[in-house]
Amino acid sequence: MSEILDPVALRDAYDGQRQRWGREHLPPGVTVEPDGALVRVSGLRPRIMVSHRFLGGIGGAELTALIDRQCAFAREHGQAVEWKVHAHEEPTDLAQRLAAAGFVAEQRATVVVGLAAKLALARAPLPPGAGLREVTSRADLDAVGRLQAAVWGLDFSFLGAALASFMAADPNAMTVVVAEADAGPDDGTVLCAGWIQYLPGGEFATLLGGSTLARWRGRGLYKAMLAYRARLAAARDCRYVQVEATDNSRPILQRRGLVAVADTVTYVYPPEVVARA
Repeated sequence: MSEILDPVALRDAYDGQRQRWGREHLPPGVTVEPDGALVRVSGLRPRIMVSHRFLGGIGGAELTALIDRQCAFAREHGQAVEWKVHAHEEPTDLAQRLAAAGFVAEQRATVVVGLAAKLALARAPLPPGAGLREVTSRADLDAVGRLQAAVWGLDFSFLGAALASFMAADPNAMTVVVAEADAGPDDGTVLCAGWIQYLPGGEFATLLGGSTLARWRGRGLYKAMLAYRARLAAARDCRYVQVEATDNSRPILQRRGLVAVADTVTYVYPPEVVARA
């Protein structure tokens, strides 16, 4: 009998593994520093990332000061600060306080969680003319960045170097997979790319990417990429895979058995730095 996924229990497990950065395997130049109840990560992406596991009990002047320090850090370093807010967490007015401080809501997503072993067994054939392979070379990783830029219309020039640095720091912490055309006019072109991070503790693996060129959507590449990475997770004895799903990918993932456990909104400060980026 297949395991029944309880969204509340999964959300608790998800909350428990958040903020595990595996500091001993961070790439060179990446710093993780605490600021009260927060953890601030610099050098991983063009933006500074702020995360926290629990802010309950913090409010009033203490929370205002905490937010103000992140704004000051952004101004001092000339970089945007990215702060992800989960709808179920406390304080319940965190989003409003961030907006009042000048943060702008940028991206909404739904965290979905599924059983790695079940997803690994799903039938997900590749379309004719495409093949999957794991990649490690800088040239291939730069191609992943170009794919992301083509799909989203944003600057992903940093991505190849970031993925390469992560893999160099700990080759066992991440696997990058691409789907390529092996025939026809797109021969050799990266059509879809995704990567998987194996989180410390072993219970969860995070699936990232999964972007597909528009002209190849609807042919099963995303499902094949999902199943392949689930097999990688299962081989590492990871119990669950988690995805921060957009509105486009969430229905596909839920049809595959993943369960929604949390809604998130990414807030970014300051807006003028975001516009330049």
